Amino acid sequence: MIDKRRKIYVYRTVAEKGLGHLKIGDTQNRGGEAGVRKRISEQLGTGHSSPEYELLDWWYAEINDKRLHQHPLLAECRVHQRREWFKCDLKLVKSCYHEIVYGSLRSDSFRMRPEQEECRDKMVAWFQNGGEKFLVNAKMRFGKTFTVFQAAKMLGFRKILVLSWKTVFESWESTLNNHVDFEGWEGTFAKDGPIPTDNRPRVVWSSVQQLIHKTGRAKSSWIDREKWDLVILDEEHYGTDTEITQRRLKKISRQHTVSLSGTPYKTLAANIFEEEEIFTWSYIDEQTKRQAEEKSGWATCTYRDLPPMGLHTFHIHPDVVAQSRKQGFVDENAFCIGKLFATKDAGGFENPMLVQMFLDSLSKRSPHSVWSPWHCKAPNVESLLDHVLMVLPSDIEAVNSFCKMLQKHPFFASYQIINVAGSNNVRDIRKVKEAVRRHDKTITVTAGRFTVGVTVPEWGAVFMLEGGKSPAAYMQAIFRAQSPWRDGDTLKKENCLVFDFNPQRLFEVIYDYCETLTRPDEHTKQNIERLFECASIMEHGQNKTTPVKVEDILKAAIFSQSYITKFGSARLINKTKADINTITALADLEKKKEKKLISVLADSGLETGAIRKVGSIGRTKRQVNELEKILKETQAKAQAALSRLPTYLYISDSNEKTCREIAQCNSELFAATTGITAQVFESLLLTGFVRENMVNRCIVDFNEQIDLISFDNFMAYGE
Repeated sequence: MIDKRRKIYVYRTVAEKGLGHLKIGDTQNRGGEAGVRKRISEQLGTGHSSPEYELLDWWYAEINDKRLHQHPLLAECRVHQRREWFKCDLKLVKSCYHEIVYGSLRSDSFRMRPEQEECRDKMVAWFQNGGEKFLVNAKMRFGKTFTVFQAAKMLGFRKILVLSWKTVFESWESTLNNHVDFEGWEGTFAKDGPIPTDNRPRVVWSSVQQLIHKTGRAKSSWIDREKWDLVILDEEHYGTDTEITQRRLKKISRQHTVSLSGTPYKTLAANIFEEEEIFTWSYIDEQTKRQAEEKSGWATCTYRDLPPMGLHTFHIHPDVVAQSRKQGFVDENAFCIGKLFATKDAGGFENPMLVQMFLDSLSKRSPHSVWSPWHCKAPNVESLLDHVLMVLPSDIEAVNSFCKMLQKHPFFASYQIINVAGSNNVRDIRKVKEAVRRHDKTITVTAGRFTVGVTVPEWGAVFMLEGGKSPAAYMQAIFRAQSPWRDGDTLKKENCLVFDFNPQRLFEVIYDYCETLTRPDEHTKQNIERLFECASIMEHGQNKTTPVKVEDILKAAIFSQSYITKFGSARLINKTKADINTITALADLEKKKEKKLISVLADSGLETGAIRKVGSIGRTKRQVNELEKILKETQAKAQAALSRLPTYLYISDSNEKTCREIAQCNSELFAATTGITAQVFESLLLTGFVRENMVNRCIVDFNEQIDLISFDNFMAYGE
């Protein structure tokens, strides 16, 4: 059905732009933006001196333009009483509209996207049904801040504490202070002292470092005296698993906890959250929606500004590799990008000539091969390389030395170099944004700062020049390039780029990312194929440019052995399904000790049935501690048995493809290899203690690659 709702629009012409004039009108033309543009074209086609215009914004309206024109603040700005032109900015127009419709002068009124509503509703339902914790596993630009605030509002929460490992609260403050839905809410910082005792919703922000370190503890000790409705752990993949952090968080009294992360690899691997406690939204989900919008001719533009990524691997120029071999900078006959930037204790690079050669190779065009991002055929490469982020190893001296070499290099000297590493360089993201706006070309060089939780719209490409293999750190860094960039009516970034000079590392990260996001009813290869549908992956080097294939990613996983190590992951275990039979079957105890174990379980109220909550009401602290210890040991034994499944699958002649086929085989080989009998394995599946669908996925992934593995290599893994 074609939408004929009233739409208010705001635009300016080239002629009026210099005067600071905006046109505010409305239309009931059919369609969304197309209907708005048709109406504007009709207006500009009636003798207007400047037919070129810039559409600043439009929205479905509950009032007509005349009612908006009458707002006192806009009436003062009207250029002429008979014209619909106003000398003001877009923010004032939207604030006036919001005051009329919502009773708030705030500038934002955007609605929740379908996936945000889904996340909010799942979170709310879980907490209303007694849930205590929830994980929002959603990529950058999902709107985690906005979504969690909406859930808190629906639940009627009044005291909300936001803790972050990266002290970036820009988006939290902006959402709280500018959106009409949070009129009446108040935000403060923990260091400002206790919150008043009134009933208005209050949000308190604090860095985790402030809570932990001696200098900040005194100012934030009042937090422990409050009873919080909700504690939000922002960017929880940083440091939540450290002992000191866990001890500190336990002191904070709260009813509910929400963890936010775009890369919760460690948390998922540790099996801290059950499936019903997690909402996931990935780059693949987002770009699938964007592709559907594009196919519709942009009938809707919800995902229009979120650019697709192009991932490009570059082999190092052979001259640099040859020289590095002479200098001893080669590990196992392969170039090590991390060692290229090694520094001396006295300062400076260990081999500055190598770094100079590397920079030369980046800037020069080669006739029959591709070594430089500036001379590759990536879409929009020239404009996207005007402002870039370069990520170096975590070595401040390396960044300092690298920046000096960039400034002196004939090609890179045309760029403004922004050093954001260490305490003596740029530490405020606002200064980075100012520098980017002031200069036509910039290179921001970091050792880790500003690779998470910040948005610099102009960054069109990220260079990964460090040698680390942390999937979380890697994905956080490269998504800095995906921030939307729009200047009024002009979309400035149709795509974005990532350049990596360690192809094997990129392929391994892609495999881990896809494996982590794979749904229980899928296997990893399917998710890799989905990624390839919405992100181009190209390899550059001696053989020019070649598209990377799904099989290349699978082969990379052989070297990282990710598909094997997943068998021992805690994610395959559901502790809440443990019962006495499960525990005693895995305990492998003498009769005397087995009786004592059963006695402990009985004292804990678990004579029958599964364990739902270790800390349930009615158990003493001693019972809870004993039970936690038993569950931990039981899980460890189950994981140990599962981790030996690859060996069994490799040497077995039965060619089993599912858990049930393995359990029904009942072979002595299975017991000898894994340490548990097939009957015990089947009981673990039946109770749900072992997640059958996830183990089946591991088996599928294993079989996808088993033909590519030599027996010697496989046995080497076993050692």
